[in-house]
Amino acid sequence: MIYYPVLQRTSEKEGPKDETRTDAVARCGNAPSDFTAYLVREKTFRDRLNEQIGQMKLADDARDQYFLQEVCSMASVYDRTDIYDLFDSTRKDEMTKAHWESVLSGIPVRTALDVSIGTGSLTLPLAELGISLYGSDLSEAMLARCRKKAAERGLSVNLRQCDFRALRAHFARTFDCVMSTGNSLAYVPNSEITDVLSQMDSLVAPGGALYFDLRNWDKIVQQEQRFYFYDPAFLPDGDRVNLMQVWDHHDDGSITFHLLYTFERDGKIFQKEHFEEHYYPVAQKLLLDQLARLGYEDIRVRAFPVQFGAFDPERSNWYCVLARKAK
Repeated sequence: MIYYPVLQRTSEKEGPKDETRTDAVARCGNAPSDFTAYLVREKTFRDRLNEQIGQMKLADDARDQYFLQEVCSMASVYDRTDIYDLFDSTRKDEMTKAHWESVLSGIPVRTALDVSIGTGSLTLPLAELGISLYGSDLSEAMLARCRKKAAERGLSVNLRQCDFRALRAHFARTFDCVMSTGNSLAYVPNSEITDVLSQMDSLVAPGGALYFDLRNWDKIVQQEQRFYFYDPAFLPDGDRVNLMQVWDHHDDGSITFHLLYTFERDGKIFQKEHFEEHYYPVAQKLLLDQLARLGYEDIRVRAFPVQFGAFDPERSNWYCVLARKAK
């Protein structure tokens, strides 16, 4: 378990330095507002956690830290779609649309399923290109956001909540292209990738395609990369949003991503948000070997997005794979 900073959500008015556990939980930036309200309101949760901590016989400071880390670590950036989409832009949408036009050029794709659609940032442009889009995701919050974005654009998208390790139970048809976007394949241990690909393959029509985009995990692991920075985003009211990631490499080969957001106004930080995501690096060879084992042909590896040029194993941060299924 990783300790989350306690006072990570601030405003123009800071809370008291000697705040109670409940006060700190209420201001913890890692929990969505409705979940925070639940924690503050539900005495049974606090009592149960305090009882567990009491049995551990920790010092006072250690008890407080453990309490807060247990509460705050429950939240994910995927529960905070308001923050997740802050770095979306019209320019990014146009780049994504151009990426799809290039990747799918010459391939008759009329229907597509994104099994990790999230808020739709990466695949709603497919619907704008006239492709009948379906999507699934484990997070209902992400799907709700996706529905809202699709409606705002006048798009029709068929969405279902499910784990991509159980696709067959939720889809009884095939698609011209089945995809997993947003580096989502790395959320499952390597030992489960074979089953995930098998589930996805069962939904691909003969002559169809599988598609993935992923971080260049081979580069990250080899270089033991720890820091990743994004260009700032600017909100309509002029506030600036900064995002950096700090990556902790663990002995079992997995990596914890710390997503650190800061919000600035008039040159001063007024809000901070800290989230964690846990990944299992996917070696490119593992993915390509599994696709070949399933009988896929014409397996293409390109930079993601493709506008970044040819994939360079030592320099590219992301890549995508498109593989064709035999007819």
